[in-house]
Amino acid sequence: MHIVRLLAPRLNGEDHMKDIDFSQRGIRARWQAAYADTLRAIDGAPWNEPADPIEGVIEHIVSH
Repeated sequence: MHIVRLLAPRLNGEDHMKDIDFSQRGIRARWQAAYADTLRAIDGAPWNEPADPIEGVIEHIVSH
């Protein structure tokens, strides 16, 4: 099983209040960043790299 972990990036203009920003602009910016990371992960397809067959779970961390 391959798991792709997407880490939330720090966005321009973001401060320590990012976890409670539910404004339309804040949600849209966070969604767009996550979508871009998802496309980057799919494009890189780390799950196609050789892996030890004994590994049951492989975690791929996508960062910027």
